[in-house]
Amino acid sequence: MKNLDENIIKNTKFIFNPCLEFTMAFTTISKLNELKKLAEDLNYSISEENISLYDEMYNSLSKYMKSEIEYFNKICMIGGILAAYSADFEDVENVKSLLDVIDKSDETLFFNYLGGMYINSHEPTNHEGWDEVKNDIKKMQEYIEGVKVEDDEIKESVSELFKNPDETKNRISFLFRSFYEKIYIKYEKKVEEICLGGIDKYKKIFLDNPKDFMEKYLLDFFKTKDEDWQYKINFHISLFKELYFWIINMHDYKQKAGWVVLGLNTDKIVQKKKQNEQVDNFLKALSDPRRVKIIKLLAKKPHYGYEIASILELTPATVNHHMNFLFDADIVGFNKIDNKVYFTLKKDKVRELLRLTEEILIGDSTIL
Repeated sequence: MKNLDENIIKNTKFIFNPCLEFTMAFTTISKLNELKKLAEDLNYSISEENISLYDEMYNSLSKYMKSEIEYFNKICMIGGILAAYSADFEDVENVKSLLDVIDKSDETLFFNYLGGMYINSHEPTNHEGWDEVKNDIKKMQEYIEGVKVEDDEIKESVSELFKNPDETKNRISFLFRSFYEKIYIKYEKKVEEICLGGIDKYKKIFLDNPKDFMEKYLLDFFKTKDEDWQYKINFHISLFKELYFWIINMHDYKQKAGWVVLGLNTDKIVQKKKQNEQVDNFLKALSDPRRVKIIKLLAKKPHYGYEIASILELTPATVNHHMNFLFDADIVGFNKIDNKVYFTLKKDKVRELLRLTEEILIGDSTIL
């Protein structure tokens, strides 16, 4: 395990990427109403400070920008184009330079990103054959037109984009630049300071237990093989990423190297998820009246297994079965005295879980 943790540490970096943060800002603000709806559905509370910032930025969008954002986001999440450029041109140091790269880049590369985002949005499992056509706009168009989409209007719209590559690229590039120059640039320095503070927080959490961090924060997306870590990950901590994480450009052709965007408050979500699991195990422990009797018995004083079996008229095997549930809930411990194992009740833990249960079931809390 020590070697695995060392390998993970060696291949993991926490870096502020200004281009990715601009990407996250554009994506969040351009889909703000969807984010609010998702947060409401998940009973996730976005902080008042963040909501105020998001609303301020959204209200600064011109009617033209809102119209363009609505049009293109119906086709695909165009913020993904920014993410692709940010990851593939990771040596670009600032947003202005990234926008220049996009303006000067080949139309074929631009439409490779656009087409990829379209497929991800409408038929995410159908990527076979894309590599064979991605260097030719006409072939990309034919491939895209073969993707099954329920809305014929969307299909016609994306086909029109591919028929007019120069116009399409100029429209989207202008939209990105307008968002930066008219809105984002005013907040850029403040956002960077906040994100850098988040990096310090996550570094500490990561170094405490690297393997545990990867499992909890990336939901087992990256698997170890024979206790070997095969990935090279750069973590960007984002003010604008509210829910969980976004994996960018983690492909075999990049030797399993790429970027992962973590939200500034994802640690709170992970902590709440852990608390939910604790409460689930606690409720399972209380779901059987025999286990409740064992808890009451141990609340008075420690008892050993055969003693519990005798008092409650249970077999020792049945006691062991129920004790497993109590151990899973982490409300029981044990001490070995004179070759006997005495079970003890963790009263403070029970009190903590009762408080958490009340908070999660009937209180005003974030539940994910």
